[in-house]
Amino acid sequence: MRAGVNPGARRYAPAAAIYVDVDATLLLGGCVNTTLVAWCRRQKAAGYSLVLWSSRGEAHARRAAKRAGAVDLFDAILSKPGYVVDDKQTRWMQYVTTVPVVPDADLPALQVDEA
Repeated sequence: MRAGVNPGARRYAPAAAIYVDVDATLLLGGCVNTTLVAWCRRQKAAGYSLVLWSSRGEAHARRAAKRAGAVDLFDAILSKPGYVVDDKQTRWMQYVTTVPVVPDADLPALQVDEA
């Protein structure tokens, strides 16, 4: 490691892409998380790309998007990966910021970095 380099520091601006999970996120206790859907619509209007994904597969994610009335909101709907091929191995996660899901709470506005 080079001197002065913080291994936990973000080297790149966050991508203007938001990946949204289905279970316990878009759907909470079997109900549509309308607060999250509204937040996602605001982020889409602000220029973010949105992807809906699920560990339970693409078909499950598509059903959830349809149930939420949000199919049009997502640029892609897919399964979460079973494998990731990346030179960073799991360190690529240092470039990702997670946004916690709190039912009926306002989610933060995000900044699209032009860098």
